[in-house]
Amino acid sequence: MTAKYVATTGSNSNPGTISQPYLTWQKGLENIVAGDVLYIRGGTYVEKINSTSQTVPYGTSFTNAVTIQGYTGETVILAPSTDSAIKLNASDRYQVWKDFVINGTSCTDDGVDIGGDNITGPGFIRFENVEVKNVPSPDKQGILVWGGPGSCEFINVHSHHNDGDDNQSGHGIYISRPNCLIDGGEYNHNNSYGIHMYASVANEDNTGCIVRRTRVHHNDFGLLVTGGNNIQCYNNLSYLNANDGLIAEFGNASSGAKL
Repeated sequence: MTAKYVATTGSNSNPGTISQPYLTWQKGLENIVAGDVLYIRGGTYVEKINSTSQTVPYGTSFTNAVTIQGYTGETVILAPSTDSAIKLNASDRYQVWKDFVINGTSCTDDGVDIGGDNITGPGFIRFENVEVKNVPSPDKQGILVWGGPGSCEFINVHSHHNDGDDNQSGHGIYISRPNCLIDGGEYNHNNSYGIHMYASVANEDNTGCIVRRTRVHHNDFGLLVTGGNNIQCYNNLSYLNANDGLIAEFGNASSGAKL
């Protein structure tokens, strides 16, 4: 494993060591491979990550992933001036993003956008201990998973104060792909649903998704769970939402749900 470093005091002509860090996340991403860790030192970074137009490496398994991680004990904020903070729309696989904040105040798209072709698009992506907040855009979400093979994980994520313009947007997280995991974390003060797991058309499928141990509160609605077989939603705490705390809609074609 190789460790590279980024800092607000760095330079992209540096070698990326802890004493001579890069300046930007993008430069760091260009210089790591599967199994490596890119440590981001404390500070605010006004940039965005887009895997369709930038180099974003990926791993071969979660034990040989690419990890982008805020430096321990320091507050790292990614605050793009436009678009999404992180947009993974290429063949991204086995990336771990952890220990930082996304401030979406200036986002014009979803805070985190994971989507693309359902076969070749992004999947097996993990967000851990990441905060996503203040995404203001109409018809956008704090976190959106809409394409790729699924199997994305959101562990102890805090998504809050995302403010779309109607009940179709401003969700804390919106998932429409299979075998995704939401484990722990908090989803609060979002314009619509805290957690919106919804599949309504032929190419959407939430089969095998799990939502557990979350706190969902002070949204318009709490949790919506629908659209597939063997969905599990348990040990969640939903309270003080303006409308329903939990909506489960599986239909006659679904089976194996656990609530």
